[in-house]
Amino acid sequence: MMMKTTNLLLLAAIVVFMFNACNTEPRPAIDASTLTADSLPPQRPDSNLKDPMDTASSHITRLVLNNRAGYLMEMAMGTIAQQNAQSTRVKNFGAMMLKDYTKANSKLLILSKTNHIIVPAKMPARIQSHVQEISKYNGKEFDRRYMLLMAAQHQKDIDLLEKTARTLRDTTFKDYIIKTLSLKRLHLDSANTIKNQL
Repeated sequence: MMMKTTNLLLLAAIVVFMFNACNTEPRPAIDASTLTADSLPPQRPDSNLKDPMDTASSHITRLVLNNRAGYLMEMAMGTIAQQNAQSTRVKNFGAMMLKDYTKANSKLLILSKTNHIIVPAKMPARIQSHVQEISKYNGKEFDRRYMLLMAAQHQKDIDLLEKTARTLRDTTFKDYIIKTLSLKRLHLDSANTIKNQL
């Protein structure tokens, strides 16, 4: 009788364990394409980060989405600069933006896919409006406005990346930020030099 009771208890424990195991579903990725133009997703841990607290403390998802939007803007404006700028230096700067951010964007897409962060295919409407606005200008006026924007935007990006890096623990994203900062600082130096010579 005791053996039968023990077997029943063991069987019940196995059934409960299997039920709980089947009920644990992975957390869905954040689909940024469903967001409104000016919104960002709520912060929540991404399931496959080494330390899930990194997302909550360092806003990794927000970082990825901000950089994606910025890269799309830099590529679009770089293309426009090559067509609308008067200064050869501004045209060359635009070409550098297109080349460097196309490469950076490809790396970001791989990183976001690996970490189950879904990024939008198109730039947010607020970014698109900046692109449309700058495309209205030509010649010297374009050069002036574009380089002012590039200097200000790169400084803003650097400040945000430095702030994020101070609290970040995930080594993959920390390495990504270090490389991105190096590129942004190089671009900022170029933007300031060109802006001051126009």
